[in-house]
Amino acid sequence: MNLSIRAKLAGILALQMIAMALLGWQGIVGIRDLKDRVKLIYAGEFLPSRMIATTDSTLVSWNRAILNHILAENMEKMEQYEQIIKQTKETVSGTLGSLLGTESLSQREKEIVRTIQEEFARAVPIQNHLLELSREGRREDAQEVLHTELRPLVDEMDAQVASFLSLQEDQILESQRAIEERYRIDVKRIFLIIGSIFVVSLLINLFLSRAIAGSIRQLVKGAREFGRGNLDYRVEVKSGDEIEELASALNSMAAERRTAEDLLRGSTEKLKLFAYSVVHDLKSPAIGIHGLTGLLHKRYRDVLDHQGEKLSAQIMKASEQVVALVEKVNIYIATKEMPLNVEEINSREIFQMAKEEFSTQLSIRQIDFSWPEIEPSVRADRLSLLRVFRNLLDNALKYGGEQLSEIRIRYEESHDFHVFSVCDNGVGVKTDDPEKLFALFQRHETSKGVAGTGLGLAIVKEIVERHQGKVWAEPRSQGVSFFITISKNL
Repeated sequence: MNLSIRAKLAGILALQMIAMALLGWQGIVGIRDLKDRVKLIYAGEFLPSRMIATTDSTLVSWNRAILNHILAENMEKMEQYEQIIKQTKETVSGTLGSLLGTESLSQREKEIVRTIQEEFARAVPIQNHLLELSREGRREDAQEVLHTELRPLVDEMDAQVASFLSLQEDQILESQRAIEERYRIDVKRIFLIIGSIFVVSLLINLFLSRAIAGSIRQLVKGAREFGRGNLDYRVEVKSGDEIEELASALNSMAAERRTAEDLLRGSTEKLKLFAYSVVHDLKSPAIGIHGLTGLLHKRYRDVLDHQGEKLSAQIMKASEQVVALVEKVNIYIATKEMPLNVEEINSREIFQMAKEEFSTQLSIRQIDFSWPEIEPSVRADRLSLLRVFRNLLDNALKYGGEQLSEIRIRYEESHDFHVFSVCDNGVGVKTDDPEKLFALFQRHETSKGVAGTGLGLAIVKEIVERHQGKVWAEPRSQGVSFFITISKNL
């Protein structure tokens, strides 16, 4: 049965959810058992301990109130202490009664509680006798009775309370050990379930991942073959899922591209022949028009009026632009078609040649042209690299405006590329999309009134890309910087 990747992943997710639910159920059961155990300990052990501790602290308050009654200076204070004695006596009696009715007490604990009750019952008449002596002002007699008769009973009750608490402590420790043992059992069980879930999930994931990885490797291999231009290669995947559909689509795309390339190759050859023909046919008439117009202007200057001379000049200028455009188109075609002659080049030679070509303009306009002290050796096509810097320098001189005073070439390198930049302080460029500068026949706003074909930067882009690099422009606050990269792996 063929299942989609989504169905396979959903099945794995469902199994994991079931396993997690089982794990959660085990955890809930374990926590509920521990909770019930803690409740049982609280009801059977902590509660009696708290009650006996309350009894002990109340006995202390009761004994202190009797002593304060003996030491009281007037009847008003005596009456206040008698109220406290009465309340504490009732509290002790009630607490001991409730404690004796607790089902969780052991036989020994019940005997201790009864003993405390009996001792307290014996202490009550002595308490009443002490209060009578205190009211009569017989403090010394009251103190004598307190130390000889009441104190031994109170000490005996304290000893019984200590015995009770000792028994409770032993029971609490035993319960704690039982809880710890139950906790260890639950933890082992949970870890066993987690381990089982992990192993089963790992096996399922390994099986599925191997199947998917194998199909993906076939896709990657096919993509690489197609990238190398082997469009006759076919990806063989029989997984019955989306990857098989993708492989089928990839094979169809390769077949369609093969057909399109064959058609395009034929059309390109025809277009190339047409372009060469048009360029050749344009060049000769343009040169002829330029020459004839110049001859007309030279021989018949005295006959032509001012308007005639102006029209002759315009015809000469237009024919010059046509010739320049034809030359640029030829260069652009050659740039795309001619093979690169890659060699080791000292960049200083290229910079020097570019400077010499424009030395007259640089001198007349007093423009400072400089390049970095680091003069790296670059593997590139010499003529193409010279054309790149020639076009960038020509672009700066044409469109930099009157304020242009410096053009600087900078260099840095990365792991895979040489990075050059040509920076000027001219008028810069005004465009939100600097990439448009490198399009065919594209001229920016600052080129108004400046002769040009709009092919110079397009040629730069074509050359740089053939050297496996990139070109881009970054406008600055004053001027513009053009960056080019050239691969080190040519």
